Amino acid sequence: MAANRISQNLRDFFYRRNRGILQWLTSPSSTGKEILRQALENADADVVYVLHKRGLTDLIVLDLIATEHDLPSPIEWLENTTTDSVRPQRRFFCLHRAAGAVLGRHTMQNLSPGLVNLHALMEQQQQRRVVLVPVITIWGRIPNRERSIMRLLVSDQWSATSRIRRFFTLIFNRRDILLQFGQPLDFNEILTNDVAEELAPRRTARLLRRRFSNQRRAVLGPDLSHQRTLVDQIVSSNSVRHAIDSTAPARQNNQIKQGKQKKARHRLRARARKDAESIASNMSYTVIRMFDGLLRLLWTRMYDGVAINGLEGVRENAQENTLIYVPCHRSHIDYLLLSYQLYHAGLSIPHIAAGDNLNMPIVGPLLRRGGAFFMRRRFRDDRIYSAVFTEYLYQVYRRGHSVEYFIEGGRSRSGRLLPAQTGILNMTLDHNERGLPKPLVFVPVYFAYERLIESGAYLKELRGEKKKGESLGGLFSSLKLLRQSFGEVTVNFGTPLPLTNFIKDNKDLPRSQLAKQLGEVITERINNVAHVTPINLVSLITLATPRIAIEEMELLEQLESMLQVLAARPPGAEYTVSAKTPTEIIEYVEELDMLTRETSVGTTPGSDILAHDPATAVLMTWYRNNVLHLLALPSLLACLLQNQPEARSESDLQRMVEIVHP
Repeated sequence: MAANRISQNLRDFFYRRNRGILQWLTSPSSTGKEILRQALENADADVVYVLHKRGLTDLIVLDLIATEHDLPSPIEWLENTTTDSVRPQRRFFCLHRAAGAVLGRHTMQNLSPGLVNLHALMEQQQQRRVVLVPVITIWGRIPNRERSIMRLLVSDQWSATSRIRRFFTLIFNRRDILLQFGQPLDFNEILTNDVAEELAPRRTARLLRRRFSNQRRAVLGPDLSHQRTLVDQIVSSNSVRHAIDSTAPARQNNQIKQGKQKKARHRLRARARKDAESIASNMSYTVIRMFDGLLRLLWTRMYDGVAINGLEGVRENAQENTLIYVPCHRSHIDYLLLSYQLYHAGLSIPHIAAGDNLNMPIVGPLLRRGGAFFMRRRFRDDRIYSAVFTEYLYQVYRRGHSVEYFIEGGRSRSGRLLPAQTGILNMTLDHNERGLPKPLVFVPVYFAYERLIESGAYLKELRGEKKKGESLGGLFSSLKLLRQSFGEVTVNFGTPLPLTNFIKDNKDLPRSQLAKQLGEVITERINNVAHVTPINLVSLITLATPRIAIEEMELLEQLESMLQVLAARPPGAEYTVSAKTPTEIIEYVEELDMLTRETSVGTTPGSDILAHDPATAVLMTWYRNNVLHLLALPSLLACLLQNQPEARSESDLQRMVEIVHP
């Protein structure tokens, strides 16, 4: 007993020492805490953390995060767990154990002793409730295999991690550590299934292994091969070879010699390879880290804050499905902002479809290494390019990468959501019919900007000037905007749309119309998750006045009424509204120089005239059109009531609603 006590005291001493070192050395971040807290509130149960693999550093990081956020510590002992046949049980166990000595790799040749012991405990104390929380710790996220030996040593990938590699990751990636709490599992429900007592731990282990695999895939993305391997696979695919065969000159009456035909095929194959290389992204961990630092500086300088809503639904779907992010396209900031937020939310960065107009010197290679793949605006008549791009998109889906594309095809200059372009949606439907390992799920995303970086260019285009193409000169000239304030940005994620559910609901629709209908459903879901900013609210009111000017008191009254209408949202509406009061809204819009005030000497409070200068008034139409659809139904009802004042009964109002919104 004395020897055991001394041994335990030594272990506690070394643990506290290492914990202090890691606390000073590292700055871990975490995701999924909200899900865990919600599970703890809904169930009176003990929390037991499940680590993917045995490692002191992972345990200490978990302990640090739990202490910081007032969660149960993993090194605490469960109460009343000591019996003659059951060992004391801490609030954690490890699924994988290292085999061998220092260079041992983590395997699961034997069941985890902690898991077996917990099963035995639950068999003896069946009244106890336990929640299992899978926890993964990512030490340096890298989305693909790199050639650099050092990057292989210091970044987490799909292969098992040895202790020597963990030493290097601790040294080189101590500032890039992400701990993710997975979806909690009710251990009592697992035990209630009809499984033999001796097989129950193995069944639990299989379930946990699957959870860990899905969690890691959602954070890191699938295990990628090198870009050159992917290009070779695309060029050798049946669809691309068929396109080459149909494009190459055929032999007719020996007029074309076999040698010339081979040369023609060789040239076409080289062209297909060149097309594939011009399309394919080539994610680089180094560039992603560089973007992370630059974008953090960008958001801090330009924006007062970035608000995110609806991300938990995305995280839940990311583990079992291949996600397709379909945002509205407001600004060139869209894809940078979305990738940045997903990265910091512990989700893998999507492969982003970008127009080849962005494939400029310096900028293009950086975007490609940040996840962008480039596409021509039109390529229907180019059979080889079409086959290469289609095959590339299929390979991306097949490997389980998340994808992002803008179904509008370009940025909206009017502020309204543009009709969906069906080209890439048709490809997605074809790939789904071809067969994919994981279901496809569309994620609508809405961006709400209080001030646009491109507002100057949009204003010129709204006045009739021709759109200017992207260039390095334009990029460098826009750097001066860093000195300005652009308010807040809100990113709303809508309810995910499983493609299989959509196809099932529209099974009677002809295949030729399916992509159009899919685009309309996605567009509706994007609009449904809009965010109403102070700029939107003011523009809705001021642009409806005869001289685009209004007294302050009347504007306050109108804002109050509009906020009340928006608060009475219809069933299923997911839009969000600024939390500012009418007075705060006016002050805020004035601070952004979007509203001017004319004060007369001796006037009563609230009689100041608020208006827009001519240039701002034109630009405010863009902001009004962002959210005009949210007030279309109330506006129509108001018009009907005004023109038919006798229609006041509840039945008449219901009839009006059915007319304007059947």
